[in-house]
Amino acid sequence: MECNAWIRARVRRTASRLASLAMLSAALLATAAAEGRAQLTGAGFLFQPPTATLTIRTGFGAPLARSDIFDFAAEQLTFERRKLSGISAGLDVGGFLSPRVELMLSGDIQSRVAPTEYREWQESNGAPITQQTRLMRVPLTIGTKLYLNAPGEQIGKFAWIPTKVSAYVGGGVGMTWYRFRQEGDFVDLNAGNNIFTDVFESEGWAPTAMGLAGVDVALSSTASISTQLRGTFARKSLSSRFTGFAPIDLSGVSLMVGLTLRAQ
Repeated sequence: MECNAWIRARVRRTASRLASLAMLSAALLATAAAEGRAQLTGAGFLFQPPTATLTIRTGFGAPLARSDIFDFAAEQLTFERRKLSGISAGLDVGGFLSPRVELMLSGDIQSRVAPTEYREWQESNGAPITQQTRLMRVPLTIGTKLYLNAPGEQIGKFAWIPTKVSAYVGGGVGMTWYRFRQEGDFVDLNAGNNIFTDVFESEGWAPTAMGLAGVDVALSSTASISTQLRGTFARKSLSSRFTGFAPIDLSGVSLMVGLTLRAQ
């Protein structure tokens, strides 16, 4: 009961954080749209090219989950990889190294709980043997973003005008913090198929590679809408509770939209 309460509390907190980020993104997008309209009438501009950016993102994330712990869960339980996909949120802080190259610090979070049950086994009364499988991923990376066309143009000494549409690619490295947890009732296939209640958990940090591509659409000199496709690639050995399994696949892809704010 205490484990169930802990799971529910952590899920509620994570969902609350993601919802707050999504609501903040929506509010900032609305503010930026109003600012963009003001820009079209001549109000507001940067005197010099921007030196720093802040991007708040939200969208859809999907773990790849291509390792044998997930294969085992799919074989024995009613687990499907797509059940781990859902809302993802992220934050980028950047600084320009040159007009087209930006150094970027990024953080993302995605967490899902997938209810499951055994495919071929039941309780003695015919009830399903149920569990919950949870995966939380928090990639933290540092990298560079290369704009394929100039994100803006300096006009004389007194105005910087953004390019309406700017495409970019990028990549980087970092670490991913993860937690993989299975809680509920299980069948001991090596001990007379006895049913027992337990919690299997593994967490830690994994070296990570990151790649991205996206498009910025300028609303004004100080704000853009950013659409981004991002992939992270990571694996990590599981804890001793998962003896015999290969390292867990923590890779994933996300498609996100966000608001980018620029500053001098």
